[in-house]
Amino acid sequence: MTSARIEQKQTKPRPPYTEGTLVKDMASAARYISDRGLRAALKRKDEGKPGEHGSIGTTATRASTIETLKKRGYITEHKGRLLSTKLGRDFYHACPEEIRGVDTTARWWLIQERVAAGEADEYAVAEDVIRVFEAHRPTAWQGVRLTFEDGRDKAAKVIGTCPRCGSDVVDRGKDRAKFVCSSNRWREDGDGKFQLASGCGFELWKESFGHRLTATQAKALLEQGRTAPIAFVNGKTGEEYKARLVLGDDGKVRREFCDGRGRR
Repeated sequence: MTSARIEQKQTKPRPPYTEGTLVKDMASAARYISDRGLRAALKRKDEGKPGEHGSIGTTATRASTIETLKKRGYITEHKGRLLSTKLGRDFYHACPEEIRGVDTTARWWLIQERVAAGEADEYAVAEDVIRVFEAHRPTAWQGVRLTFEDGRDKAAKVIGTCPRCGSDVVDRGKDRAKFVCSSNRWREDGDGKFQLASGCGFELWKESFGHRLTATQAKALLEQGRTAPIAFVNGKTGEEYKARLVLGDDGKVRREFCDGRGRR
């Protein structure tokens, strides 16, 4: 007669990497490769190499890769442990599976080895990288926005300080008509319109009275309340005149003429 009993336990997650354990795991990258041929090829190239068991890269390049991930904000270090950031996780999930997988990286590494051995053309790696990315061009990054851990848009450039709440005012690209406070968060309603969900709501039009603000002028408006004199042209007479742009307490921009000319 066979007896059995049930024990209730919890599965423990793997402990976070340290730089040492991550480098060590990178030396055994073959264990994460699904393609048997690639996995076997990586292991064969490391035969007789102490500490290398189907690796990608070298000790120096692995350490450099980790530092690059830190600098770009994809991972962070806390008490000696390496942790992924929201930006890193977003980027990972935004990439097609083929590109984020170890198999593709392993194939490129092996092509590099063939180039070094004179068995492949010097452009072989670049050609394969282009082929892989071109295959995903039509669907790449659709609906994707990468943000930093604190919610800031990765592509946004800080141009000054918000006069309402003190947060960063950012430029999210040349195609955007306004500089906006980074505290602003928007939600789409049922009519397809966007409503302010949180934040102070501050926005600054990039163009005022026919003049497009430079980043320096926008910064002066935000932090000093006015720009240096700017040359304008009277639309009726064609005469040039100078005026400052002034930011009011209501968040609107008006002109302050430096002389008596140009009034309409």
